[in-house]
Amino acid sequence: MRALPALAGRLAALTGWRRAVVAGGLGVLVAGAQAPVYFLPAILAFSALPWLLTGAQNGRAAFAIGWWFGFGMLTAGLYWISNALLVDSARHAWLVPFAAAGLPVPDPPQSAAVRRSRRCAPKSRACAQMLRRDWTA
Repeated sequence: MRALPALAGRLAALTGWRRAVVAGGLGVLVAGAQAPVYFLPAILAFSALPWLLTGAQNGRAAFAIGWWFGFGMLTAGLYWISNALLVDSARHAWLVPFAAAGLPVPDPPQSAAVRRSRRCAPKSRACAQMLRRDWTA
C-alpha cells in the first residue's frame, strides 16, 4: 500500500510538458473504458487526475491539466468519427488528422470542472466527488 502514496507524490511533482503528457495519456486510458473497447479497469486512471491537480500551482495550471486530460480522452474516444472520411479516401483521407484531433480542442466544460475541483482540499473525498459530479454534468 506504500506504492499509491508514492505514485500520488510523483504525479503531483510533475511539471511542464511531462504533466501534459501524463494527463493526456490518462485521458486515453479512460477512453479505453468506453465503447467499443470496454476495458473497465482503465476507468481507474480517472482517479489519478486529482493527484495531478495537487501539484497545480494556480488555476491556469489546473485548467491545463483538465484540458490535456479531456483532449486525450476525447481524441481516443471520438476516433471513429474520422472513419466516415475514409469512404472516399482518395479525396478525403487528408482530413482525418483534423477530424480526429480537431474535435476535442474546444473542451472548456471539463477543464472548468477540473479547475473548480482544485479549490477543495486535495486529499478530501469531497474533492473527488466534486470532480466526478462536475465532469459528468
